[in-house]
Amino acid sequence: MGVVYQAEDTHLARRVAIKFLSALDHHYRARFLREARAVSSLSHTNIAAVYDYGETDDGQPYIVMEFVKGPTLGQLLDDESLTLARSLQIVSSIAEALGEAHHQGIVHRDVKPSNV
Repeated sequence: MGVVYQAEDTHLARRVAIKFLSALDHHYRARFLREARAVSSLSHTNIAAVYDYGETDDGQPYIVMEFVKGPTLGQLLDDESLTLARSLQIVSSIAEALGEAHHQGIVHRDVKPSNV
């Protein structure tokens, strides 16, 4: 649904992630805005914070989020460097984050290694 870039917030001097909507269909735009609103209502150690939502001058929606440093779970799986202990820590963190989201009435519809 989107493409994510690492960027610099020049006002606050911090790294951020900016997610741009890749499709401009109005159904996807509405879903993208719902995603931004839903995630911005969550506050959990294992969930990236949403800082802002907006649109570019040409109308492309974006979400500015906390930048989480490090490889994705997908990259770790590709490297085959995960130990059993680290795998259990990651699964536990995912479960805690999803549990918090579900507790707030939010269902993550795109849980996959590249999003962790």
